Amino acid sequence: MAKMTFKSNHRNSMEIQPEVDALLERQKREAMPIPESNSSKVIYLKRDVVDNRLHLLLLIQNKNRQMAVRNEDRPH
Repeated sequence: MAKMTFKSNHRNSMEIQPEVDALLERQKREAMPIPESNSSKVIYLKRDVVDNRLHLLLLIQNKNRQMAVRNEDRPH
């Protein structure tokens, strides 16, 4: 069974989220540029960060394929 995390939905309750999705969201947040009033900066991603993101995206695609196969196997 996949590991799950709890995420606040900002409405005094929590959502259950797969750990892979939580990691991907965190990486997206960390890669977003921080708004600055005086100047704008370009953020360059390190190769290991990009590789890690690609790995997570492939895991998510794999998970989605497995779920689709399971749904096809269920009787309608």
